[in-house]
Amino acid sequence: MRLLVVDGSEILARTVKRLAPPGIEVHTLSSFREAMDSLLEDAPQALVVNITHADLPWRDLQLRCRDHSPPIPVLFESSFYEDPAAAGLDDLGPRSVFLAKPYRLSDLRREIRHLTRQARLNLRRTAKSEDARPDATPKEP
Repeated sequence: MRLLVVDGSEILARTVKRLAPPGIEVHTLSSFREAMDSLLEDAPQALVVNITHADLPWRDLQLRCRDHSPPIPVLFESSFYEDPAAAGLDDLGPRSVFLAKPYRLSDLRREIRHLTRQARLNLRRTAKSEDARPDATPKEP
């Protein structure tokens, strides 16, 4: 499973790599634009985003993750905003979470595990629904 960390510095990515469960590939992007492009071209199964004070359409990123099939669970974290509404986000729903700094590493670890569990559930659901679909092409005898 691939987890993408979007942050201008390497600190969050290194921390996430250290706290992520075994078997999780952690990749890093440094810009909002790269993240939006990645969600269209090669979407990860989960996303960790450092929401900065920059005037960026964070809600667009949130909606792109929510509307993806399967939905991409997101951990939004920020030292600038105290809650999702202040950052311009909609209701997070069950797949996403918001952490305001300062937080404990144990909080981040717990939320990364929640995020990866959600992503694994999405992968299983997708695999089951694909297995349940009838073949579009008839099989030859």
